[in-house]
Amino acid sequence: MKIAIVCAGPCHRAFLHEFRKNKKPDYFIAADRGLLTCLDAGITPDCVLGDYDSLFPDSEDLERAEEKTSADSGRTEEKTSADSGRTEEESLADSERTEEESSADSGREDEKFSVNLEIEGGKLSALSRKIEYPADLLEKLNREGKRVLVYPARKDFSDSEAAVREAVRIIMDARQKADSIPETTDVSDEIYLLGATGGRLDHFLANLAVLMIPTKLGIKAWILNEKNRITLLREGCSLEKKHTFGKYVSLIPYTDEVTGVVLKGFRYLLDGHTFTRDNTLGLSNEIEDEIAEISFESGILIMILSMD
Repeated sequence: MKIAIVCAGPCHRAFLHEFRKNKKPDYFIAADRGLLTCLDAGITPDCVLGDYDSLFPDSEDLERAEEKTSADSGRTEEKTSADSGRTEEESLADSERTEEESSADSGREDEKFSVNLEIEGGKLSALSRKIEYPADLLEKLNREGKRVLVYPARKDFSDSEAAVREAVRIIMDARQKADSIPETTDVSDEIYLLGATGGRLDHFLANLAVLMIPTKLGIKAWILNEKNRITLLREGCSLEKKHTFGKYVSLIPYTDEVTGVVLKGFRYLLDGHTFTRDNTLGLSNEIEDEIAEISFESGILIMILSMD
């Protein structure tokens, strides 16, 4: 199974279209603002999740919305007092129109908020009646049978981490149904993170860290953008030159040390070298032979396939 996670960072529409055409993912997960990225590209995700802090206004905006509601209520009371001097016939006609409008609005309100979303440690209802568009959008997706998860803004994990764990859950459930849970990487199962590199560097480093969640379970996971493909290696691999993305292959230690590194078929060869975090020896290598091989004895490598 191939699962695409669209995160909240920048992701161009053309790149997303190209990715979808080439990789043909079975399932799309939108994390927070990644929902808008998907919809802008004409993709309706199968699952949306997050605290939606980049869709919903912040707490100050909520307070201003509440103040506006109170002010509108006050003006309504003033208008009611002013209208009290009108004739009984006019008041009765207005009352009938008001009841009809109220009934219609009530029906629309019931339609908009009658669906019970799957709430993870928080409530959507308090926000949904104050901020119309994002809540309506989530309700619409839920009615269409999409999985909608809502998390509180104050939590101990990022939306991207939640998305990766959801993707892992889906894949592991599928493996269990097939009665096959291999201990090594199953090449048919992959997770791709898009919109995970631009913007804040702390978010990018966090996204890089959460790649370890599927990697430990033998699920290949990648971070992709227009010029890079990033993954973690717990064991060696082979790269076929004609099918490898980009020009450069960089290897950076994820753990403090990566021992016994052997590189064959590259421009720069190694035989039993130890990578440590305080050097850049593994940067910007290039594949020379038709097949290049990477092997090592212990540790974990970050492999980045890139182009200028």
